[in-house]
Amino acid sequence: MKIKFAILLIIYVIGLLLLTSCVSASQTDTIKLTNNKLKIYENLIVNINLLRYDLSSVKIDGNNYSPADKSKVMTELKISIDNSSEKDYEYSELMAVEMVFINKSGDMKLTQHVFILYGNTNPDKIFPKGQISKETLCFIHNKGDIPVAITINRANHIMFINEENPNYTDVTAFLTKHLNIQVMLTLASFTSFEKIDAFRKENGLDIDDSNKQGLTLLHIGILSKNDSVVVGAIKNGCDLHKKISYNFEEIEPIHLAFLENNRNAVKILINAGADVNQLGKGKNSPAVIAVRSNNLASLKLLKEHGVDLTKVMIPMNWRPEIPALKLAKDRNMTEIAQYLESLEKP
Repeated sequence: MKIKFAILLIIYVIGLLLLTSCVSASQTDTIKLTNNKLKIYENLIVNINLLRYDLSSVKIDGNNYSPADKSKVMTELKISIDNSSEKDYEYSELMAVEMVFINKSGDMKLTQHVFILYGNTNPDKIFPKGQISKETLCFIHNKGDIPVAITINRANHIMFINEENPNYTDVTAFLTKHLNIQVMLTLASFTSFEKIDAFRKENGLDIDDSNKQGLTLLHIGILSKNDSVVVGAIKNGCDLHKKISYNFEEIEPIHLAFLENNRNAVKILINAGADVNQLGKGKNSPAVIAVRSNNLASLKLLKEHGVDLTKVMIPMNWRPEIPALKLAKDRNMTEIAQYLESLEKP
């Protein structure tokens, strides 16, 4: 099934509220907070109860969770959601929560929590009106990175003051920049590049600045079929090889254009020098991804641009790769199988 990127870039009013916590902490694994309230909406408040960082694992409800990458560590954030409003909220509202980390060089990075764990595993869980719900958010990061703030939609945020990292004063500027990136990419889905570029320059943004999914102006232009943005980004020197994750594979913009059946973007990228010679090769090729995702339209577009689909091999876990036609037959992809068979006929 074709994987679609969800372009959920929400424009929020830029109003930064700095809530300062006057507690210092050395690099143990716990930071205690005093000023710990963060507003999502007028009557939906996040209360931070505990923050622990540099953890090799987190234990919740008797289960241990640890990063697959052993060079990474975890930060655990225990919160309560106080819903004093007259309506229920879905727990997906918390997807806007991110944490700002600072490394030993003073560089900051935004990280989204990897999961929300709670006793009730109902995916439609809500925060009931007039009640308080308890949650645990976990963040994976590099060892030695220290949390300096959490933010909601990159606007309202709470600082964690740490004596060892006085650079926390730069967090407001850091979040303002990333909020502007979010706004710029939202505009890119429906506005002309001329207007977007004016906003970009006014706010000191780079042509290759990306959101937390790694999407740049070029990627958004391809996904939204906004030719003006694709052309404008290329003319302003964007990275034609900036990779993003698509169907759990790392792909370049030219691959994305084929997989999204964006014919105009394919032509624009090829004219700009994008390499199509490897489009039918490798585990991350659009030909392989198109077959696996049962995307016949993408295969036909690849064929139009010279990709020999009869030679496409599909990598398999723990066993040798197999021809695309065999995979299509094995998985009952009837249309794909019929099309590939037709290409093999003299």
